[in-house]
Amino acid sequence: MAAYNEKLGGDHEVALESGSSDIPGGENFTTSSDYGTGVLASLRRFEARMDRALGVESEAIVRKTEKDKRSVPWHEELNMALIWASGTIGISCFATGFLGWEFGPSLKQSLLIYVFASILGGSVSSYCATFGAATGLRQVSVSRYSFGWYPNKIIAFLNGIEQLGWASVATISGGLALTAVADGHISLIIGVVIIALLSLAISFLGLKYILIYERYAWCIYFIVFMIIFGMVGPYADNKTPASSLGINLLGNVLSLVAIVYGSSASWATMASDYYAHYLANTLMLKVWLMTTTGIGIPIAIGMTAGATVASALNNVHAWQTAYTDPHQGLGFLIRDMLHPRGFAKFLLVLLSFSGINTNIMSLYLSAISF
Repeated sequence: MAAYNEKLGGDHEVALESGSSDIPGGENFTTSSDYGTGVLASLRRFEARMDRALGVESEAIVRKTEKDKRSVPWHEELNMALIWASGTIGISCFATGFLGWEFGPSLKQSLLIYVFASILGGSVSSYCATFGAATGLRQVSVSRYSFGWYPNKIIAFLNGIEQLGWASVATISGGLALTAVADGHISLIIGVVIIALLSLAISFLGLKYILIYERYAWCIYFIVFMIIFGMVGPYADNKTPASSLGINLLGNVLSLVAIVYGSSASWATMASDYYAHYLANTLMLKVWLMTTTGIGIPIAIGMTAGATVASALNNVHAWQTAYTDPHQGLGFLIRDMLHPRGFAKFLLVLLSFSGINTNIMSLYLSAISF
């Protein structure tokens, strides 16, 4: 620990209190000479010029001191819930909702699992979120004070891989939707590339623009899922019992709980990032409650919508054929179950863009970790 404190230039708790930027990697370069003459120096100078020209965030991991913060009005505090709602409610969690049908629990059992496990996982992420305002640090920087300077590099690397993994899920799901919109005339690869490029472009802009976009995007997908509930609900199968019993059912239920819990708890590795600019006296309970609501409830809505549609496959065999056909899949199922066809394709386009919402947050934070 002494060596660690020396690496930080003294006691790290004092540094945290004073807002010192002496931690390696936290320098704020302002002139071209500050970048040195190494192999990457020219690229760093070019990056700095682009950041200034485009207004892109360039000091992502630098601690926000109280003088760098401002009082946040109540309507902006709604972002504590809304940014997570936009990033979580979408086609990815909708696709996860089908796992209950495949694992074997009944519809009622699946719905209970999706609701409570998503809220439980969201509460874990919300606890981590409370560190943001108090410390002014991003989540990956907070863990530096728990694991140490060099061990935290492993944590940061694993976090970057995790975020890229979730971005892959959202990108592939969005690509499936775009393929169905084109009636199969574009390949899944093209759809994935479109979603990935749009996500990457927006994630470059930084936290300021991400907050603006994510503040409003959620309401579109909330409406889409309400439409899905309304159109597919009458076909839902709430009578078929669980397809497995005893120890097999218990194992399947625990597996599903772990997946749903992990889906919402995985945001813990980035939760405090979106609160680093809040004043240190921001109520921790408020942060926890609003973040839990913003993560747990939207994920539960998306997954229960998926579970409802999945149960309807037992009653409408044409939908089951579309879903299980290796040449069609989720996107074609959504296209076939909604009507009229043009309206269904419009909703598919919106759902494909929901993958961008998830990717924006994942790619932005994975870049900070790396």
